[in-house]
Amino acid sequence: MRLAVALLCLSLSPALAGAQDSLWEKYMTAGAESYGKGQFPEAEKMWLAARKEAESSFGPEDIRVAATLTNLAELYRRQGKYPQAGWLHRRVRGLT
Repeated sequence: MRLAVALLCLSLSPALAGAQDSLWEKYMTAGAESYGKGQFPEAEKMWLAARKEAESSFGPEDIRVAATLTNLAELYRRQGKYPQAGWLHRRVRGLT
């Protein structure tokens, strides 16, 4: 549910209008598709690549970094990796 909310917010955000064809968005979409299919290792791989792309292309404080970290945190929560999920949620709160 949280993942869907994060993805919906991203698709509606006017600040991201010019980034619709970005490599970051392609990684995010591929990660969401993998997550939806239960392919968690592939989702993690795509979202880690999305995080790297967002940080290098848009800066470490950009909303796209926060969105990517939120997706990763939800993935880790779903896998029972609570320490990793908690750390990422705390980092996101520092960005938003």
